[in-house]
Amino acid sequence: MTNIDIMTAETRTKYPTLSAPTSNPKLVWLVIMLGFALRLLVPVFIPGVTRVLDQSVLFSTPINSFRSLEEALFLSFNNMNPYHEGEIVHHPPLVLELFKFLESPIPMNIFLALMDSFCGIQLIKLNKKLRDHDNDRSYYPDYVIAAFYSFNPLALLTVYAKSTNTINNFVFLTALNAFASNPLGLSCMVLIAVSAYLSYYGWYFIIPMLLFAYKKASKEGRGAGNIVFKSIFTFLLTLMVLLGISYKISGSSFRFASLVYGTIVRFRKITPNLGLWWYFFTEIFDAFSQFYLGIFNLYSFIFVVPITMRFIGSEDSSIIDAIFTVWSQVGILNISRAYPTIADNNIYFSMMILFKPLYRKLKFAPSVSTLAMFTILLLLPVFYYVWMGANSGNANFFYAIGLTHTLIEMVVLSDFFWSKLQLNYYKSKGIDPNKKELKLTQI
Repeated sequence: MTNIDIMTAETRTKYPTLSAPTSNPKLVWLVIMLGFALRLLVPVFIPGVTRVLDQSVLFSTPINSFRSLEEALFLSFNNMNPYHEGEIVHHPPLVLELFKFLESPIPMNIFLALMDSFCGIQLIKLNKKLRDHDNDRSYYPDYVIAAFYSFNPLALLTVYAKSTNTINNFVFLTALNAFASNPLGLSCMVLIAVSAYLSYYGWYFIIPMLLFAYKKASKEGRGAGNIVFKSIFTFLLTLMVLLGISYKISGSSFRFASLVYGTIVRFRKITPNLGLWWYFFTEIFDAFSQFYLGIFNLYSFIFVVPITMRFIGSEDSSIIDAIFTVWSQVGILNISRAYPTIADNNIYFSMMILFKPLYRKLKFAPSVSTLAMFTILLLLPVFYYVWMGANSGNANFFYAIGLTHTLIEMVVLSDFFWSKLQLNYYKSKGIDPNKKELKLTQI
């Protein structure tokens, strides 16, 4: 054995965190199966849980409400077009067609439990890809990722509420995995187009993906402009196909587009939720509503380009930077979208575990941030009941706790930004970030 081998062995013994995290496939699959069983069996033995959660503003909005989906299915089975009978249904037509085959509770429970379990599998795969791309070996092992998602209360409650956001979460995570595997491929653009079809906001994510693909193709000399053109063309073609099929199955009418996407952009259903929009538009004069409608929509998009340029604009940006940028935009959308729910918080906080190397430079430990967030989430239904049930509060009462929820999300996201900027600076200067005596200060 050479001296180098001996030194390497000694280093690994002394500093075990430098070695790759161990993986136990049997344990991972056991945890995933337990999570699947938990998602499947609770609604079977406690069928009333769906009705209770669907009536909560934390899980249900006009866009993803299970009651709205049931109404649409009822109209369809009685030979009525749900998109021509008032403005009750706001689900995309293909989602409605899918749930026609899942009308009975058991198949629907199995489908949603599978979709959410697959979300956990996609997170595990994504964690592996980030770990393989990074020299930092402090990433969590697979079984921790599996356990974190399988028993995540936000994920469990989203499935119990039968939120259709579960489908979009799976499509979104699958798109991220496809992008991490091959940033120059077209499969991620197809999946992002499906996500945009399901939730409207999905098209925001093509901007960081396209910029990273352009940078990578330019570095490899593979015709960056041609790749970007093919990616945009694939995205638009997939979206047009989905909209065309929806046009045909919804009675050869584009009214569904107004109900599904127009409701979000124009904020037609002003109902209490976790977001910032509803209270503002209940108080504002009608003469100013169109102006501020444009401002709020711009607010949800305006951060996309600067954040993308900041973290992916440099020549040495990696796929980890790209995934972090997409994740940060998910966090900003949670704050700025018109109809946020717990399902959106679920995907945001579940992906936070993927960036463990950033934990070392956070001002607030993730455990503290998570505890603060869950405390607020527990208080939100209490404040809503005090307002609507006990009639002891008013709209300000509930909106105040919603603002606190938003503030915590902003603090968590800004903390991760600062940690990322510090590590990027240390990397560019060749400085060991683990030095305790080294500290950067914001000016």
